[in-house]
Amino acid sequence: MKMIPFISIVCAVAFLAACADSSREYILTGKLGNCTSRYALLHSSDTTDMDTIPIAADGTFYYAKQLGAPFMSYMMVEKGGFFPLILINGTENRLEADLSTPGQYHFTGDLEEAYTFYQKHLQAFSQLMEQEGSSFKALQTAYEDYRKTAMAELAKLPDKGFHQLYRETLEKQIFSNLVTYWSQWRGKGQPVSADTDFNHFMDTCDLDSSEYAARVLLFSYISWFKESHLEKGGDNLYQYLLSVVEEKVKDPAMQQQGYLLVFSDLFSQGDTFGEAETVYKRGLQLLTDPEQRAKLTEEYTAFQKIQPGAPAVDCEWSDAEGNISRFSDLIGKVIYLDVWATTCRPCCAEIPYMASLAAYFKNDPRIEIVSVSVDDKRQAWLNKLEQEKPQWKQFWKEDFCQLYNIDMIPRFLLFDSQGKIITLDAPRPSDPEIKTFISKYLN
Repeated sequence: MKMIPFISIVCAVAFLAACADSSREYILTGKLGNCTSRYALLHSSDTTDMDTIPIAADGTFYYAKQLGAPFMSYMMVEKGGFFPLILINGTENRLEADLSTPGQYHFTGDLEEAYTFYQKHLQAFSQLMEQEGSSFKALQTAYEDYRKTAMAELAKLPDKGFHQLYRETLEKQIFSNLVTYWSQWRGKGQPVSADTDFNHFMDTCDLDSSEYAARVLLFSYISWFKESHLEKGGDNLYQYLLSVVEEKVKDPAMQQQGYLLVFSDLFSQGDTFGEAETVYKRGLQLLTDPEQRAKLTEEYTAFQKIQPGAPAVDCEWSDAEGNISRFSDLIGKVIYLDVWATTCRPCCAEIPYMASLAAYFKNDPRIEIVSVSVDDKRQAWLNKLEQEKPQWKQFWKEDFCQLYNIDMIPRFLLFDSQGKIITLDAPRPSDPEIKTFISKYLN
């Protein structure tokens, strides 16, 4: 009789035990002190689905569910509770916390050691994210050093399905932070060509390596190609970007999403290269969903109505006293219009420059300096006006951005004395050339 090696028996037993665990439910119990909510929300997967967890009057709760693959998630309780979760089938875990001391919580149970490790990781990784690297290479090195340290500590923990889950989670976090280095870099005002390491990273990224990679990378990827193309003096920008998406993104669903991002950017930024019609017609060929093609046609038609030379979109708005008037009431003068919100720090940074600009043109009957707030809370706008006491016309219209397809503020618009659009992307008040720019259009 052939003997089966002892080590093979051990491996088989371990495998069967793991399978048994994975077939059991994930269980989370706990007690939340000073909790007035009667339920918590648990983000149930990588999608936006949420599960509801009932909470008893004494703060105790019980949640059990058969899950798919293990994943990291979180539980939220109104008024003070946000708790990271490790969801692995076959494990029982308990959470205890006092909502009067936010950020303080304790997990026990099958994954107690994993939670201790993960809480330490979240703090360390957060600190690492706050460190602004001098270069992309320095950032990569910092993450590589962190990865080595974390993997050495992870190896000391019992697995229970946590090891692979944490490795995947860490790689997603590092990848996301490397991609978003683009926003830090742009904030420094440096040219695209300034960091060759970042350019190489973006150029060699594989958007088809995972759905997560494509989802996180796609917007930055297109933005980076856009800036690179403009820096090189290229024309036909949006035709170029459509070709980039067609060539670089192979997953059909993500490819369609990439096309939509290009169209959205064109419609929000304006037809600088006079290619809107060509891009629109090509979009009708590239988009496979009839509803998306119909939406593209709708957006293109609306876009045509807000091009330079088109009549301004009329609307009602209100002043600080609640008086209703219309944009068209201002026609007869050149209008420099500031679109802003109190929650937008760059918008608020322009206020002193708006004040200076308004003072400069104060006695010029040919021009009207105007600000329109798009705050969702009118009172916040009123409080800001009381604080700043601006000496130029102020209006509030929460949905004003929709009229001109504005996706980012502050934005400054210029209209001629007949109420026609001159530009929907005028220089900011802080621009040294703003007074000269406006003066060109005064009759």
